[in-house]
Amino acid sequence: MLEIAGFPGGAGIDGSPASPLVASPGQSVVIEGVRPAVGDPVELALADALMRATGAGEWSTVELLGRELAARREARAGVVDLAAERKRRGGGS
Repeated sequence: MLEIAGFPGGAGIDGSPASPLVASPGQSVVIEGVRPAVGDPVELALADALMRATGAGEWSTVELLGRELAARREARAGVVDLAAERKRRGGGS
């Protein structure tokens, strides 16, 4: 079982054992740097669901959860969407 930073022993958010992530031929598994916000239960739940969906091979769910998790992290970090900001200011491309 892979251990992910922020998830001691690979446990799920509820303390149950997380599904093991298994790399298949042609698939890459990059988990380094996954660090949920301390105390953010929504982000922790999203990260747990992302791990479980990956283990189950539910790739459309992995994509959706990954986008949501990334959006939350970008918002927390104050990342600005340049295209949206240009549009808001009435600027061109």
